[in-house]
Amino acid sequence: CPVSAGTFESYIRVDVPDDDPDEPARRQILLAATEFVENRTRQQLVTADFLLILDAFPANSREIRIPKTPLQVVDEVTYTDANGVVQTLDPYAYRVDTVSKPGRIILNADESWPATIAEPSAVTIAFSAGYGEGSLGAELDDIDSVPFMLRQAVLGLAAHWFEWRESATDRKVDTIPLALEAILTANTFPEAHQ
Repeated sequence: CPVSAGTFESYIRVDVPDDDPDEPARRQILLAATEFVENRTRQQLVTADFLLILDAFPANSREIRIPKTPLQVVDEVTYTDANGVVQTLDPYAYRVDTVSKPGRIILNADESWPATIAEPSAVTIAFSAGYGEGSLGAELDDIDSVPFMLRQAVLGLAAHWFEWRESATDRKVDTIPLALEAILTANTFPEAHQ
C-alpha cells in the first residue's frame, strides 16, 4: 500500500491495542482505497506486471500507448503472424518511451509493424508499471516514490470509508468528498485509457 497502516491509524485518530480485531478491516479499506485511486486516475501506485492484448498492430500509427502509467519497462511484444505462428517482435524494431504519460512503444523509422493473423488477441505486450515496489497488502519499499497527492487521496478516501463503514446511515455516503474528487480529477490521465 502507498500509505502505511500506522499513518492511516494516526490520521483517523485510532489507538491500536496489540490484539486489535479491527486491524484486518482497516487494511482492507486501505487496499480498496488504493485500488479505487489506481482505477480512477489510471496510475499504478504499486508496481505490477500487466498484459496488454490487442487484435492487431495499429494500422495508421507508429506507436502503441500503454494504458497504465507510469510505464517502467516493456518486457516483450509477441504476436501471432499471418501463418498462425507466435513470434516475438525484435526489440530493436521499436523503442520504449517511459517518460511520457502514458508510456508508449514507438516503431523505429526504418521498421513496420508485422502482419498478424486476422483473429482476436493477436498481439500481446508484457509490461510493468507503477511508482513503488511492494506487494499486495504490504507497505511499499519506498512510499515516497508515490506522488504525495495520490498518497493523500488514498489516505483521505480510506478515512472517509472507515468513518462511514456502517451499512445503514441517514447520510448520503455513495459519493466521495469534494476535496478528494478534486485531487483525483487533477491526477487523472484520461488519454491512458485504450
